[in-house]
Amino acid sequence: MAISAAITRPSETTLPDGHLRFIVFRREGAGGASDPIDVRLIAHVSQQTTFDATGKPVVSPGDDSWVIRNISIPFRAAPLKDDPQMFEVLPRDDAPLPPGRYALILKAQAYDFTVEGAVTDKRHCLQRLAAANGVFYSECEKP
Repeated sequence: MAISAAITRPSETTLPDGHLRFIVFRREGAGGASDPIDVRLIAHVSQQTTFDATGKPVVSPGDDSWVIRNISIPFRAAPLKDDPQMFEVLPRDDAPLPPGRYALILKAQAYDFTVEGAVTDKRHCLQRLAAANGVFYSECEKP
């Protein structure tokens, strides 16, 4: 499972619902509207498993960290008629995003936000396993 480095700070932007529309300003003009645009899931690490000196697993609660997952929600961009340096970013299928944490990715820059509400999608929850041969992640059984 491909993920980012750990994010240890809470999201600073909270939106009341998942009906999203972003307006983006680019100095280089609306040509930025043709760049790839991703909205990626950010998952909370709710539990971690390590091993003690005898090889026995030690399970503990997560350390309040988050990671950007390789799961993208399709969005599209369209230039705004009134300003050539601005474009609008909308979901492709007009479906609202479910509650949880996300990142709008533009030109390798992530803009972190949270959609308010009870998280029910288990893709927003991960468990971390730190083994001798690396760190591994798996989805939680329940969100």
